[in-house]
Amino acid sequence: MLTFQAGQNLSLSQQNPGIQLVELNLSWAPDDGPWALDSSAFALTDEGKVRSDGDFIFYNQPALADGGITLENQGQRFAIRLADLPAVIARIAIAVTLDAADDQSMSILRHVRLELRDGESGTGIASFTLETAGMTEKAIILGELYRRRSEWKFRAVGQGFAGGLAALARHFGVEVSEEPLYQPVAEAAPEPVEPAAPPPEERESTESAMPPQLNPPPSREREFSTPPTAPAASSDQLSTRCRELEQVGAGFLNWLAEHPERVGQEKAGLTKEFRRLVAQAKRLNQAVQRPMCAGVFGPSQSGKSYLISALARKGNAPLLADFAGQKIDFIRDLNPEGGRESTGLVTRFTLQTVPGATPAAPVQMRLLTQTDLVKMLGNAYYADCDHSDDEPLNQTRLNELLTGLVSVAQASPVDPLSAEDVFDLQAYFERYFKGQERVRLLRHGYWEQAAQLAPRLRIQERARLFGIIWGEVDAFSQLYIRLYNGLQGLNFATDAQAGLEALIPREQSIIDVQTLKSLGTGGGGTLSLLGTNGARVTLPRSEVAALIAELRIVISEQPWDFFQHTDLLDFPGARSREQIKDLPGFLESNDALQSLFLRGKVAYLFERYCAEQELTSMLLCIGPSNQEVKTLPEMVYDWVVSTHGATPEQRTQQPTALFLVLTKFDMEFEEKAGERSPEGRWTTRLESSLLNFFGKQHEWPRQWDIQGCFRNSYWLRNPNFKAKHMFDYDESGRETEVRRGEKNRIEMFRTAFLRDQNANRHFRNPVKAWDAGLMLNDGGVTYLAQNLRPLCNPELKRQQLTGQTQQLREQMAERIDHYHVSDNPEQELEKRLEAARQVAARLIDCAGEQRFGELLRSLQTDSDDLESIYYRIETRLPDEEQSVSAPTIGTAVDTRKMKALLGLAGSTDAKAEEETRKDDAALFAREAVTEWMRDLQDLSGDKSRCDYYRMPEALMAEFVKELISGAQRMKLEERIVAQTRQVTGFRMKFEQIVTLPARLTANLLNRYVDFLGYDALELDKRPLLPLESGPRPVFPPRAVPCGGPQLSERQSTYDQDYYTDWIRAYLDLVERNARFHDGAEVDLAANRNLGELLTRLRSAA
Repeated sequence: MLTFQAGQNLSLSQQNPGIQLVELNLSWAPDDGPWALDSSAFALTDEGKVRSDGDFIFYNQPALADGGITLENQGQRFAIRLADLPAVIARIAIAVTLDAADDQSMSILRHVRLELRDGESGTGIASFTLETAGMTEKAIILGELYRRRSEWKFRAVGQGFAGGLAALARHFGVEVSEEPLYQPVAEAAPEPVEPAAPPPEERESTESAMPPQLNPPPSREREFSTPPTAPAASSDQLSTRCRELEQVGAGFLNWLAEHPERVGQEKAGLTKEFRRLVAQAKRLNQAVQRPMCAGVFGPSQSGKSYLISALARKGNAPLLADFAGQKIDFIRDLNPEGGRESTGLVTRFTLQTVPGATPAAPVQMRLLTQTDLVKMLGNAYYADCDHSDDEPLNQTRLNELLTGLVSVAQASPVDPLSAEDVFDLQAYFERYFKGQERVRLLRHGYWEQAAQLAPRLRIQERARLFGIIWGEVDAFSQLYIRLYNGLQGLNFATDAQAGLEALIPREQSIIDVQTLKSLGTGGGGTLSLLGTNGARVTLPRSEVAALIAELRIVISEQPWDFFQHTDLLDFPGARSREQIKDLPGFLESNDALQSLFLRGKVAYLFERYCAEQELTSMLLCIGPSNQEVKTLPEMVYDWVVSTHGATPEQRTQQPTALFLVLTKFDMEFEEKAGERSPEGRWTTRLESSLLNFFGKQHEWPRQWDIQGCFRNSYWLRNPNFKAKHMFDYDESGRETEVRRGEKNRIEMFRTAFLRDQNANRHFRNPVKAWDAGLMLNDGGVTYLAQNLRPLCNPELKRQQLTGQTQQLREQMAERIDHYHVSDNPEQELEKRLEAARQVAARLIDCAGEQRFGELLRSLQTDSDDLESIYYRIETRLPDEEQSVSAPTIGTAVDTRKMKALLGLAGSTDAKAEEETRKDDAALFAREAVTEWMRDLQDLSGDKSRCDYYRMPEALMAEFVKELISGAQRMKLEERIVAQTRQVTGFRMKFEQIVTLPARLTANLLNRYVDFLGYDALELDKRPLLPLESGPRPVFPPRAVPCGGPQLSERQSTYDQDYYTDWIRAYLDLVERNARFHDGAEVDLAANRNLGELLTRLRSAA
């Protein structure tokens, strides 16, 4: 049986081939006392969270709901049957928690132990014993099983966790009802403007159905107002700034290409980062030119249609679409009959006309791009398919593909696709699907070669190149080719027009979901399109529907005053994602391809519009049924982070532009079997629609801002659906009053709602929300529109964009300034030390949130990733950099020294010295360190992770740069080279050749993160901490007293001591970095170029 230390791992498949039943036996010493130790397991997805409370296995729930995990032997053994685990479960965390007095911790034990066994044969595999003396936590994550490719692995963890079982459960996403009741905060701010009085002839029918008869709770409603900020720049000023930022970013990319020696291994990460920043500058500039938008979003069939039609029409008049002077009733003549969904496009309702629409071609549409097609197909492949049993992509296959395509590439680009477009694809897949094994492998060289090849490949070969992204599924590749040909026929126009036959009759409309059914076959009739560039093409209707990103509807009358400067976007309903294990078999069924394409397109369109800064406000419609779109919480959270911020403090600085619209309000008044009173139904609705759905993964529903819970909730119902159990109607079908026999019952419901704690937490004004929802022939639309109005202010959008351009400018300046050599070294030193002190303060905040360990783990690498790098080097393409100096067996050969000794070095050698070539060890070390540094730089560009670790992006960038500088100063790459040569200098199996260097390199890099290199220094060379007992160096060696350690009466603060040592070491690391000079001369011209770029950035402020 192997004995593990914390952090070590093994492959169960390799250690015990064919293992089916895994047993994890837990024990501790002493095994008895005035306390209890409880064991628990958490079945986690790739996101590190449970899907539901059913994935939490403990004494009250001793089995996984889906099967595969059971808790046995009086809570001291977990039996895990690997084949029975759901495919979405990627990790199983095993923990123990102490149930004892408040002042006790794990230190009352001597140790806890975990044994890993084959449950069928009883064979012991590994054990892990964790000494607990001095621990202050009440919980420990002992180990974890995790899925990597198609195999299961085990890792010893040994991470302490304060707060006990409840805190641990919340960490993994389990709902634990132990929070204190919300205390309302009195606010003096005025309430929102009341809805304008309706015309006299409508006033009677729009009054509230139920007059208030219950004294409302103290109002917590506050006026929407913009927090004090600097004046927003004008649109012209913003556009100028964005262009300047784009040019500076491009200038720094050119500088990196011309002076790679100045940045070393950081070049790859910096290049990737500045491509992203340049693309962001372009998107911000495009956002300046577009009108602000409010978007209606939510799951399919959640009641969005009524909200859209009610907001886009004037009063009770029909919603008329204006097609170059021809007025058409949108609901009666265009919208799919029977409530069917759209084909997966965004509908823009606007008052603004654009030039080009004619009576012959009045239907205006915005088209997808060719890279959009790649993203949508890739989205469907990764989000709708389970690839756990797929044969993983290997480097040999990738090499064969790229080698074959090099020979057929044209001499020049064949269409507008650019290398930047390909790198944009890389950024997309690495952001949304970075956990996918195929995407991880593509990081190692594919994108760089694809950027060179793709623009010069004709569509058949380009489909082969991009097809590797979606697993070379032929149906996907053929669909990509068909849709690409459609775009090519329009000469890649971004917008197009069509005749009214595109929409009428609506049974054949491109809006109708049925139109997509012939996608890929060419059936269903054809349609002619006219590009705004003058190109014309005739395509199958299904392909036109597939290629449309947005349909533009010009409304004939202004419904609300904010439509003068705000468009209304109707997003297709978010759909639940499939979990297809046999994709080829699935694609044999009818409509399978269009179903997958539709899901990928719907998800991608929301991502695209968010990335383009289109959504200023979101009306999130949630119905009363169980929420099945598991990806929706993450989609909404990404938008919240980009528009409001990731923390309550950041969201406090923004007016709340997220509106939670609880639709189908009338269904709450239906009789429910077995219900004796209505008190519980309002909590049930809010838990189902908000707290248990969005709040399980993210904090914003319960902690929106520093004042507390999210409070911007609204009721909505559709008066067009007859609720005869509640209302009386006139001959035209309009509501006239609440049925007399229902008034007392509805009032009872109202009383229960206004007394409900969750209603008072999550509705800014429960009384108004209730009365608005029951307003006759309105259903809550007027109240919602009145509260939306203050946010539909162009000044708000300009302020948002001003802040984003300022942040982008600061990011660029901080990155560039790091490589600019100042003519005042002392000033430069103080600047770096001041930044280090700010970082240290944030690190302390991170430690206070118990996230310091997670931060360090995010800075570390994984041996599995390094194995992929070494494998790629061993099997690289013939024309890649070759290994010539060192074979697998033996040491590196110095060819120049041999020539000199044998008298073979000629004058040609003296005239042009032989360029040093790298052996496999050197190539591996360079790429391993480059990949590690790139991951560090990616962290500084990930806003959500920076916020989670309580570190602003700018400071995270400084933090990461100093870690990289320290690694370069300590020559980690050279140490990896020497280490790799040593371990590969004798005969081994190929699997060992790949695995051993990777593991040792991961240990070396991760140990640097753990101790910043100070564990290797003599004690007298380490920085000191001024303790009361006297100064001591950081990371002192622990002496083991004779007979073992003795427990003191007071708990040890070993974790706090480690955090303090680490932060002190970091401050010293920065100073040593700043004072270090490697003797290299400064290239004055290159340095002057950086200074010019910095000057341009300052002028762009």
